[in-house]
Amino acid sequence: MQPRLDELVEAWRGASAHVVAVSDEVGLSPVPATASGRAFRDLLGRLNQRLAAESEEAALVVAGRVVELG
Repeated sequence: MQPRLDELVEAWRGASAHVVAVSDEVGLSPVPATASGRAFRDLLGRLNQRLAAESEEAALVVAGRVVELG
């Protein structure tokens, strides 16, 4: 799975167009009951961090309100 995530981050980094990603914020939800659910949550969280680090802007939307992240 890691090589696929690396490919996605590399494509994100090299994109010349304005790209928008919408993803769940996994740190604000209950801990999944299954090992596979926890693995998915952890992978998605790391991917979100990596894409945000490569982005010019990142925002969190809570209850319809946009919070800009630094």
